[in-house]
Amino acid sequence: MSIEGLEQLDKYFVDYRAAVSNMLKEIMSESLTEIVSLVNSGRNVFGESFQPYSLSYQKQRRKKGLRTTPNMQYTSAMINSLQVSRRSKYVYTIGPVGSDRTGTSNAYKLRELEQHKNYKILFWSDRLKKIADEYWKNLKVQ
Repeated sequence: MSIEGLEQLDKYFVDYRAAVSNMLKEIMSESLTEIVSLVNSGRNVFGESFQPYSLSYQKQRRKKGLRTTPNMQYTSAMINSLQVSRRSKYVYTIGPVGSDRTGTSNAYKLRELEQHKNYKILFWSDRLKKIADEYWKNLKVQ
């Protein structure tokens, strides 16, 4: 193979790696959109409704004019802090960043919420695979 051929092959692989990285980021961004949509509708990643608030807590929220069905958005700060982050060349994650006004980490708050009730909002691998499969299917149609 000539030097020119090697340069073209190298350019091809650089372009290919960039395209794969961009596709992964798009898939994760679509996953994040789905997570926010589920949470806004009061459901976890399994499509199950969040467990209801206790009657006493519903009463407190009603007095403050707040929603009485859970959607994990007392102030919306934690759900708004979810971002797609690049960890390495082909590794992207979804997770909360930053802290609330009291200095409590949004990641800590999410872990605490996920430990009780059924407040699971981050995806598991089977769900991500379905989103990726749908992405590839739509890509082929275009």
